[in-house]
Amino acid sequence: IPAEIFSIPKYGTINLHASLLPNYRGAAPINWCLINNEVKTGVTTFFINEKIDQGDILLKEEVNISNTDNFGSLYKKLSSVGSRLLIKTIKGVISNSLKASKQDLNDSLKMAPKLSKYNTRIDWNKSQKEIIGLIRGLSPKPGAWTILKNGNNEMRIKILEAKKSSGFSPKKVGKLIIKNGEIHINNGVDSINCTYIQLENRKAMSAKELINGLKIYENSYVY
Repeated sequence: IPAEIFSIPKYGTINLHASLLPNYRGAAPINWCLINNEVKTGVTTFFINEKIDQGDILLKEEVNISNTDNFGSLYKKLSSVGSRLLIKTIKGVISNSLKASKQDLNDSLKMAPKLSKYNTRIDWNKSQKEIIGLIRGLSPKPGAWTILKNGNNEMRIKILEAKKSSGFSPKKVGKLIIKNGEIHINNGVDSINCTYIQLENRKAMSAKELINGLKIYENSYVY
C-alpha cells in the first residue's frame, strides 16, 4: 500500500498478521510455521509502513500448535483469535492506551516466503519429520506434491495427510510399500504412512480407496 494511502487515516493503518512478528514475515506465515514444525505461533497487530510486515507492533497473542493441526485447522484457530485481537487493538489505538513498539529485526529470524511449485514439492530425501511438516503445512491446500511413477505411467499426486510409520527396513528413496491397505513411502531411512492422497484432477481419497481404484505396480516409486 503506498504511503499516501496508509497515511490518510487519523489513527494510522493497522494490519493483522498470522504469526508472532518479527518471525515469519511474508506471504505464507501459517504454512511455514507448520512446515518448520513449530509448537506455537500466534497473531500480531501492527501499524503498516513502507516495508512488508515491518511496522511497529501493537499487540500479540500466542496460539499453541497441536501435532494434529494442518494449515486448514490452524487457519481457523488464528482467524478466531485474530478477530478478537483486532477489535482490542482498534479500541486501544482510538483510546490512546496502546504503545507501539519497534520490531527487533535480525538475520536469525524465520521468514514466510510465497508458496510456489518448487517449495511445495516433497523431497523424499528429507527426514520423516520434515516431510510430514511439509504435508501438514500445505493441507488441504495448495497440497504437498510429488510425481508417482507407476508402471509406464507418471502422474502428479498430492499427499494431504501422513504420519510416521515404522518396521520397514531402508529401501530406495521414494519406494512405495503397500501393506494392509496402507501406502508407505520410504525416504531411504524409514517410511511415511500416506493416509490421504489426491490424484491430479481427482477428488482426495484415503490410501485404501486409492489402492482399490488404481493398480499400483510392484516397482512404483515417487520422486
